[in-house]
Amino acid sequence: MTRNLLPKTRWTVTRTPGLAPSPAAHPASCAQLRRELQRLKDELHAAYAAGRPGTAHALRLVLNEAEALAWQTPFPHLFFPVLAEEKAAALVAWQERQAAVRPRAREISFAA
Repeated sequence: MTRNLLPKTRWTVTRTPGLAPSPAAHPASCAQLRRELQRLKDELHAAYAAGRPGTAHALRLVLNEAEALAWQTPFPHLFFPVLAEEKAAALVAWQERQAAVRPRAREISFAA
């Protein structure tokens, strides 16, 4: 026969300071927040992908990463726009740098 050595206590769920409440706590406001973040993601995607062929998929990944990081904060609706804008601008700058380097690399490799 085994004895349970743990004291009989009632477990209560406490919220750790600094962490966002779970989505189950406020389903209506959370659903509205998700819709707003998705709308903003769509707007940023359209703005940054316009006139840049081949950017759509990488931009989606960058925006998803920004959203995931924002949801880890207490205020995702405040952090997401800044994170998304910063990451999208960094992606565009990186792609422009890559486009500038690629033609030179081809020219150099064929030079005798």
